[in-house]
Amino acid sequence: MSRADGDRRRQLIALIVVVVVLAGLVGAIGYTYLTRGNGSTASATATGDGSSSDSQAGSGSSADRPAEGVGRTVTGEPVSIVLLVARGTEGDEFTPSVGKDVSGITPVSAPTSTGLAEVSGDAVGLYGGTLDESTCDRTQLADYLEAHPAKAEAWAGVLGIDPQSIRDHLVTLTPMILRTDTLVMNHGFYDGAVNAFASILQAGTAVLVDEFGVPSVRCFCGNPLTAAPDLAPGATFAGPAWQGWDKASTVRVARSPSRVGGFTLVNEETDSTFVRPSGSGGADDAPSDVPVPAGIPAVVIDPGPMSPATPEASTPSAEAPVAAGRPEGDPELLFEVGSLAGVSSGPTKPTTFSWEAAAYVTSITTYHYLNGGAPPGTIALRSADGTVHGPWPAVGSVGQGDVANAYWTVSPEVVIPAGTYTVVDSDPSTWSWALDTDQRGITSIQGIWLAEGAPADGSDGCAAYPEGSLMWTLCQHDPTADQAVPDGG
Repeated sequence: MSRADGDRRRQLIALIVVVVVLAGLVGAIGYTYLTRGNGSTASATATGDGSSSDSQAGSGSSADRPAEGVGRTVTGEPVSIVLLVARGTEGDEFTPSVGKDVSGITPVSAPTSTGLAEVSGDAVGLYGGTLDESTCDRTQLADYLEAHPAKAEAWAGVLGIDPQSIRDHLVTLTPMILRTDTLVMNHGFYDGAVNAFASILQAGTAVLVDEFGVPSVRCFCGNPLTAAPDLAPGATFAGPAWQGWDKASTVRVARSPSRVGGFTLVNEETDSTFVRPSGSGGADDAPSDVPVPAGIPAVVIDPGPMSPATPEASTPSAEAPVAAGRPEGDPELLFEVGSLAGVSSGPTKPTTFSWEAAAYVTSITTYHYLNGGAPPGTIALRSADGTVHGPWPAVGSVGQGDVANAYWTVSPEVVIPAGTYTVVDSDPSTWSWALDTDQRGITSIQGIWLAEGAPADGSDGCAAYPEGSLMWTLCQHDPTADQAVPDGG
């Protein structure tokens, strides 16, 4: 190779390096635009005074939105929105409860043609409470997070603040009660990481609200909340619906045009209003002469997630579980965590399993021997990528010793693809485990494999257990027999 050839080769290499660097910069700019500029990702950044502000364009303020029917396009696949009843959990709560939800609140939002309306965070009638009383303990929340640094870092990351400023940030938030069924982006903490999912919080849920009137924390579980982004039409719903729920009467809260100095709240008990200064906890409340409004001013979101899906959007993903007719064959035991020992409550390790083939799941049963007969909650399956299948409402049946609601059973009747899953029980504190379960919750999953030669995970039949033992009884258990429908079911 001549010297001239060598020089040309070095020049060509240098030119290629420059092109690659420029392409990387263009890609980074494009990624920033896609994730922050089109509402596809909910995120927040810290403002100079320690409060949080929504950084996603198109969902921060109603002033940024076109009026109803004005050319706003929503793309993407329909999502599954989790219905969260007041006092309910998904098994991924950040903290123990630091607040008190209120039952019996009738949603005040009016039905819309698309099922979703956007309300400014300073609207009178949006929030409620009780004069001189707080429904959320901000100090307790700060204490818990400071004692759990990993959770504190994840929690602060959702809201875009420094973990060291959590306590200072919490004093800027105001405890209130939702008076509408409200769509939010919920952020749980599971297996050491944040799990974000769209959810509808039932009216009566206690929340901490930021200075612009947007829900920021769900008090019953400590989960941080952010404003829900634009979601594609055709949404489905997971979890038990509460009495009176109407998907056409859901609201999303938008940031008020400016910081709110005082929120005008509705006292449901006295049918009157009072003013709670922003950032106060109830001690500075003052009665108000403002009448309780008959409704809440809102802008209809069209299209919205509750709108009918387009034919393209309604096509199910090949990876998604789909409801289908039951395949031929009798259900068998697909997975179990069994025990022959005495049980305790509150497993400390997740109940996780892997399938090499898809299965049609007919029932999932968890054991709650020491629950005092409490009504059953829900059971879900969470895949390794964070996708939640369910939750499905459970029915209870009598266990050994005539213990009421010892068995919690759900009947998904859906196809669950091959993969790794964790069983999510809505009340892990009463879920039974034993020394021979490796501290995992006792569980039984039955269904029909959808491939020849699929692994049975050791399900050799009920004969594998001594007759009369706990696991023999669980294996023999007919989930359709002796069912007690839970409250609200």
